[in-house]
Amino acid sequence: MVQSQFSLSWDSYKANICNGFSSLQQNGEFVDMTIAADGHFVKVHQMLVALASPYLKDLITSAACQHPIIFLNNVSHRVLCLLLEYIYTGEAVVPAEYLTSFAETAKSLHIRGLENIGSASTLPVKMTGAIRHFDDGDICPVSGTKQIIVSAAEKLDEVSLPVNARKIFIKRGSSATKNEPSSKTSTPKDNMHDYPDLIDDYAIQDSDDGFKMEDNKDTRSQDKPSTKLQFTVSIRGSLQVILNRYIYNLHSTTQSGLRRWRCVDYRNNKCSAYVTTKGNVVLNRANLHNHSFHDKKILSKIEKKAIYSAIEEVECYKEKENSEANENRSNEDVEMAVETEGFISLEELGEHDPKSEFFVVDLRQKLKMLKSLIFIFIVLQLHNNIAGPLRNKYHCYSALHSVDIFREYIKIDTSQEGNLKYAILFWIRQMSDLGIPYTVYEPAGKPIFVATVEGSDPSLPSIMLNSHMDVVKVDPTEWKYPPFDAHMDENGDIYGRGTQDTKDVAIQYLEAIRNLRKDNITLARTIYFTLMPDEESGGTCGMKAFVKTQAFKSFNIGFALDEGLTSTEDFLYATFVDRRPWQMQFVIKGEGGHGFTMPDNSTMSKTQKFINAVIAYRDTQKQIMKTKSKDDFAGYTSLNINMINSGLGMNIIPTKLMLNVDMRLSTDADVTEMEAIVNSWILAAGNTIDLTYLRKETESAITSVDDTNPYWISMRNSLTGMGIKLNPVVCPATSDMLVVRNLGIPAIGFSPRRRTIPRLHGKDEYQNVLTFLKGIEIYTELIKNLANLPEPKCLHLKK
Repeated sequence: MVQSQFSLSWDSYKANICNGFSSLQQNGEFVDMTIAADGHFVKVHQMLVALASPYLKDLITSAACQHPIIFLNNVSHRVLCLLLEYIYTGEAVVPAEYLTSFAETAKSLHIRGLENIGSASTLPVKMTGAIRHFDDGDICPVSGTKQIIVSAAEKLDEVSLPVNARKIFIKRGSSATKNEPSSKTSTPKDNMHDYPDLIDDYAIQDSDDGFKMEDNKDTRSQDKPSTKLQFTVSIRGSLQVILNRYIYNLHSTTQSGLRRWRCVDYRNNKCSAYVTTKGNVVLNRANLHNHSFHDKKILSKIEKKAIYSAIEEVECYKEKENSEANENRSNEDVEMAVETEGFISLEELGEHDPKSEFFVVDLRQKLKMLKSLIFIFIVLQLHNNIAGPLRNKYHCYSALHSVDIFREYIKIDTSQEGNLKYAILFWIRQMSDLGIPYTVYEPAGKPIFVATVEGSDPSLPSIMLNSHMDVVKVDPTEWKYPPFDAHMDENGDIYGRGTQDTKDVAIQYLEAIRNLRKDNITLARTIYFTLMPDEESGGTCGMKAFVKTQAFKSFNIGFALDEGLTSTEDFLYATFVDRRPWQMQFVIKGEGGHGFTMPDNSTMSKTQKFINAVIAYRDTQKQIMKTKSKDDFAGYTSLNINMINSGLGMNIIPTKLMLNVDMRLSTDADVTEMEAIVNSWILAAGNTIDLTYLRKETESAITSVDDTNPYWISMRNSLTGMGIKLNPVVCPATSDMLVVRNLGIPAIGFSPRRRTIPRLHGKDEYQNVLTFLKGIEIYTELIKNLANLPEPKCLHLKK
């Protein structure tokens, strides 16, 4: 028996599917990969890209992660947008000046339907009646701060990154057209890609670029409201948009209906994130937010029922509010008119008229209120006249570019390792502004930023200006001001973690270089500006890994500067050797049991014996310290128990306890003798302790600080010429220069902080704005003289 069958057809299936995918891409929905070109990132769908290009499909398949990023070299952002338009809709309106580049790129990427074309002239071109010409800003409005500056002539090598953020680089052939608009380039020293590579699956969610379809296409997808886009009104009555748990203020509107919205934290947190919309559709989102979600603000607006799904609704709401406000103002005008009539007819009404008494009382009350307001105004004016000059004395410095970027750098919380990428993006922007080439290395999985200021004589050994991006953790409850707000008080003191250790030095390096370039000062030696990611935790993935790379060896470093000490006096310190750090973890084991028992060999009783032995040695070193001057850190070993961890519950006697000891050896301490002392602590507790060295430096080379070292002479003379005394001392802690000196490279630790209370790793870390600015002046002179120092004789560092 033949069964009936029915054929069902979806009208305009192709148009609906294409428009649907285009809408999803524009709104950032279900996108699962990123294509980067010309310094911009565009999120797309793997499935469509793979269907359109077997070549890109192979690259996606070979990626080691679910959400790869593919970089296209020698491909402009405009051409990428046109290609994606072709992939998503099946056709693209290509301006004549981009036709050749579009054809060559499509051919090299094996885009279906375009892979076999011989030249631009053989493209399957369909002419349209009237093609509107757009400018670049209209087509792809992307923030310039996300621009990648890299030479098109450089080969792009893969940078080692975490598994979930692998990159794939595509090197186009030499057939790239010369008709594309040229862009500013900056050539890295090595064949390494700039740091925007670091942006991974979780970091780029708010930094993707969009592309917009041409007007002669079916616009149904553009008119479809985004499911994520909502509108509201600020307390001042300004339009706002809500997208992905963030709120944006309306910043500008074009005649074509494009609206640009800026993050509401633009002023408070200098957040550069923005959104571009047309009607109820998101066209583009760009730049990362540097703060948490606006959930609290959004919930507040939901409670007030002040959130709308379409911009037309919120505009109707505003019109209603304005009409009500106008009506209220009209009523107030009527009431005022009635009162005015009362005042005018006072004599006519007579002394005993009830209305007369009412208006006289009302007049007296208003006069009394007016007198009070005048009094308050006078007091405020006097306060401003007296306190204004004092308040504005330091407030004016906040407008300086150097102070502004210093405070911006402080606001990046690099006590969290995941925030290092924001520090890298910050430095990329600074070097791009100056036109200085840079490279980001990752020899051990963490980013190392290197900028290169080429000297006029590359044969001379170079100068290394080193600092570190990471800062130690902080308890905000102990601070006078939030530790990552970079607050400047009425005395000009800037508070924040890193103001002394050691974000100030990095910005001072930068501003000194800016001054030298502005004054057209020629530097004979090349300068390498290096920023390490983990100095505070021992430099394992930073300096220790970097010095083993061929890139570092090619720098031919003759002398290095790094962070130094803070001085409370008028002179400055210069450190020439670091004390050797021994950071040890002891696991003490004992008898456990129920909380009501009292075992003889409990973990705590053994711990007490161990701690007594450690503190006994510590007391001997404190006695030696008391015989030394406050600047003499060489003759004693410092020791502290900094971490203790044990226990599973209140009624459980622990069977083990972990205890961490941080020790910095005196310069003359013998390694074998120190190991014997440590072992004696273990024996005192019963020899049931496991010891692990988290860090153990046995050598620390010494840089000469006498007339045999021309670099030291240059530093000393530079400071003397500025009326500043330079005192050489042993560094009581440890810096990255221990690693550098052990390679035979002379290095000095130096920070231009005078008349400042040392608060490294402490609460309320600060630096006065005038001290900071004076440091820039000092480094400008110092770097100029060091970089123009003639080639010295060979220097030998002491062990």
